[in-house]
Amino acid sequence: MTALDELRLRVGAAASDRANDALLFSLLDRAEAWAKDFCRTDGVPRGIVVEMAAHDYALIGAEGVASRGASGLNETYLPDYPERVMSALRRLRRPGVPS
Repeated sequence: MTALDELRLRVGAAASDRANDALLFSLLDRAEAWAKDFCRTDGVPRGIVVEMAAHDYALIGAEGVASRGASGLNETYLPDYPERVMSALRRLRRPGVPS
């Protein structure tokens, strides 16, 4: 199973629905680049990248909103990646090079 297939499952897209593939590829690429930069490495486990991309997908349309309420329903958005993702990334992180 590819990272794109895993992400489709996570976001609830049907395997035959290819309409959002460009967006999903973009989210995967962005998440992988961010993780590699954060970890100072060339490789990050696919599962972490998929988790990050799914988180980013869930936030589409809520950019810049921390919380909102309507008709008694309150929503709060996590601007950063969940702690389980950040914890995994910190374990993979290589020490920085002193400048």
